[in-house]
Formats: sequence, C-alpha cells, structure tokens
Amino acid sequence: GLPPEVSTRAFKGAEIGTFAAAYLVFLLALRFRSIRFPRPLIYLGTISYSLYLVHAIPIYSVGAVFHNRPLDAAFWVFLSLVISSVTYTLVEKPSIKIGRTLSSRAGRRWATPAIARQ
Repeated sequence: GLPPEVSTRAFKGAEIGTFAAAYLVFLLALRFRSIRFPRPLIYLGTISYSLYLVHAIPIYSVGAVFHNRPLDAAFWVFLSLVISSVTYTLVEKPSIKIGRTLSSRAGRRWATPAIARQ
C-alpha cells in the first residue's frame, strides 16, 4: 500500500543511502578514535540515548512558542538537552550502577572455575 507518487525505488535508494552513511560514520569514528574530543561532544555522546528517547517530548508538548521556526527549533533542542541531562542523571546512571552490581554478583555466583574453561 504505497501512495501512487512513492515508488519502491525511492525506498531502496533511501535504504542504501542510510547504510552507506552509517558505514561512513563508523569508518570515520575508527579513523579518529585516537583524537581527544571536546568535553561538550563527549557529554552529548553520554546523554545520547536519553536524548534519543525524549527528544519528541518538547516538540509535541510545547509546540511553537515563538512562531519562528529557527527560534522554536533552538528552544526544542535546549529543552531536549535539559530533559536528557535530568533523565540521564536520575534514571540512566543509577540503572547502569544497579546493572553492574547485579552483573558482578551473578558473575561471582555462577562463574566457571578456571580449570573448567580450558
């Protein structure tokens, strides 16, 4: 059920472009992995999952505040970053700590002796 103006060729082109862009980003990341990045970029990478989860909240809940697209977009980005920072600090970081604690306990409890692993 595609609309008449959309062809499967358009979807294939978008899919190929997406895969090519993903591979290019991965290769660039490998190429520049030894470079130190600025702290703000590192922090964006740290909160990226929270940002991915909450970015739609400001857009749909706040809507157009300034009735000026660039200003509204900047406001949405700002709100998304604030909400992501809060959710990372209050939800994601404690959850990671709990997960690591449980994982290490499980590892100690069910670890295979070194002799059996050979």
